[in-house]
Amino acid sequence: MPLKRARLYDVLALCTAIIAIVLDQWTKALVVRNMTVGSEMPFPIFGHNLVLNYIHNSGAAFGMLSGGSGSIILAILIGVAILVVCYLYARMLNTGPWYTN
Repeated sequence: MPLKRARLYDVLALCTAIIAIVLDQWTKALVVRNMTVGSEMPFPIFGHNLVLNYIHNSGAAFGMLSGGSGSIILAILIGVAILVVCYLYARMLNTGPWYTN
């Protein structure tokens, strides 16, 4: 039973992450298509309580790695982070009360 619950939580976490990424990319596409750089637009549902500002950032976080080799370094760091998370997750799955040799 604990394994099924753990797997269910893993699936929920994965679905949440996928939904967040999809919504993020969708809003970015809407902003690029409908706004000009430097402009702002109130979000219609919330009136003036939520305003979208279009600011262009050519680098990674806060403009870091904006040089030519920055994207390669960023891709390598992301790849290493993914490998570490996968390793830790596999190790966690292989060391629980439900694990038998």
